[in-house]
Amino acid sequence: MSFLSEEWIAAAAAKAAKDLGSQVGLAGPEMGVCVGFLVVGGPNGDVRYQVRVGQEGVEVSGSDSDRKPDVTLTIPYNEAESIASGHLSPTDAFHRGQVSVSGSAGKLIESFQFFSNTESPFGSVPA
Repeated sequence: MSFLSEEWIAAAAAKAAKDLGSQVGLAGPEMGVCVGFLVVGGPNGDVRYQVRVGQEGVEVSGSDSDRKPDVTLTIPYNEAESIASGHLSPTDAFHRGQVSVSGSAGKLIESFQFFSNTESPFGSVPA
């Protein structure tokens, strides 16, 4: 399974639903956020996917999603692969200027507690 393939995104979605679904209560009742990811410079071109967290749980979807993300993170392929494999923290990548943010950064900040209290859904999905 190659990193960011449709199969990889499906595996990440299944893992997120299983591992993070029960932790949605950490987000608080009003929290709902859709974070878009744009991974640029990959061997098969740029890839988009989304992570949505809300009352209904956690959902990961590929580029076929019709929902507009609240915030989009743009990440070069090599850094995204390092983050997914656990070799680079998202915070370190951001501080190094390897992640750019567009859209509602406030929504991302509001959801920080949830994401900081949970393990990445991608950790055991081979990158």
